[in-house]
Amino acid sequence: PYPTFFRSLQDPRSISKARVLLLGGSSPTTPLQALLEAAEMPAFPAEVSAVASGNPQSPVLLQARAAGVDTYVIGNVEAVASQADASAGVQKPTASFSRQLEVVIRNTNTDMVIVLDDFNLSLLDTAFRQSWYGKLITIQAALMPTLPGVDAIQSAVSLGMRVTGCTVYRGIPDAAAPGSILSQEMTRVDPSDTPATLHARVVLE
Repeated sequence: PYPTFFRSLQDPRSISKARVLLLGGSSPTTPLQALLEAAEMPAFPAEVSAVASGNPQSPVLLQARAAGVDTYVIGNVEAVASQADASAGVQKPTASFSRQLEVVIRNTNTDMVIVLDDFNLSLLDTAFRQSWYGKLITIQAALMPTLPGVDAIQSAVSLGMRVTGCTVYRGIPDAAAPGSILSQEMTRVDPSDTPATLHARVVLE
């Protein structure tokens, strides 16, 4: 769904590509390579200018470095708790994380922030969400609003579902709500799929 939603956000008066900062967590499967390949097409309206994570060993950081993309570690490993921990009250929004992220955004001249679903959204405080309203995009590896949460892929396999997919949201200031849906794409679930193989197919398709 990337070309569709990027074009929907692009300023029609601009001929330059939007500079995107990708914010990820610890998942071994990421859409970074797909975005980098898409950005090589002249008609694609965005480019990945930087990748950030709170985990120094994040696979998306390692992949970005191998591709020559600038990377940034924000906070520390403990600061980026899982979504499940966040919903249980283990981790609350921190102004310090958001302020550090804003410094990275300024230094990289970022136009848009894409948040992957392995990142704890609760770390982005209300002030940050308000200042980036309309330019904060979240990606969920599920056909929302079904199967919400960090284990959507596992749930799809466990429940024997035959289709799942990807949902792209425009973030809103309210941290309790995911935002408005920009785009959705379906992915088949094979009977032989594991969570790992299904997640890889959702990302690649």
